[in-house]
Amino acid sequence: MKLCNEYINTRINEEAFSIEQTYFVKTDRRVNPKEMEPYRFFQGNIPILITAPHAVRHMRKKKIKPSDQFTGAIAVVLHNKTGAYCLATTKLYGGDPAVDKPCIFKEKIREIVIKHGIKFVIDIHGASSERPFDVDVGTMRGKSFGEKSKFVEEIINCFHQNDIKKITFDNFPALKQFTITRFVVDEMNCPGIQLEINRKYRAHQNLNAFAQLMASLTSVVNYLTKE
Repeated sequence: MKLCNEYINTRINEEAFSIEQTYFVKTDRRVNPKEMEPYRFFQGNIPILITAPHAVRHMRKKKIKPSDQFTGAIAVVLHNKTGAYCLATTKLYGGDPAVDKPCIFKEKIREIVIKHGIKFVIDIHGASSERPFDVDVGTMRGKSFGEKSKFVEEIINCFHQNDIKKITFDNFPALKQFTITRFVVDEMNCPGIQLEINRKYRAHQNLNAFAQLMASLTSVVNYLTKE
């Protein structure tokens, strides 16, 4: 809990709120992706990529869908704390980067993975506060880890050490649709996971819960960096 206490003392939720206000404005105004990039890339220095495809509103079946609130800020704060690469949507552009095929967001991921030698991708999403889990880890029924099955136990540890106890696997397996996890695993032979994070840990108003989440995610990235 040492890192968690550090994040509480430095009020990490205020850093996240500032990032959210700067980059992830929620609007129904669409941009043309041929004229303006609808995402922002943050350069890293370790071979881990954090993605937040639903950081702003997106479109699915011609309907505007709400953002996964604060997932963009979580991804960028994680980049700031660990040096991981980060890619997050910043504009509504007419598609859904989490499931579309073809997809400009996924093509940017392809470019980043190849150019920077990415070894693991963490795809961040938001779950309702009514869900019975704190964090669900989507692993394509275990396929997305490749031969690194021991990751499961270590990821659970990272959350448990920060008193986040309800960790489940594959309620959202990242398998049925053309998810980012499925894309990097099947098309790039790069391991990855999809994290569905309960809203109660994403709400910046709750400093303690948000610090618990960020300390856990920082520990996960630090572990993966050493592997």
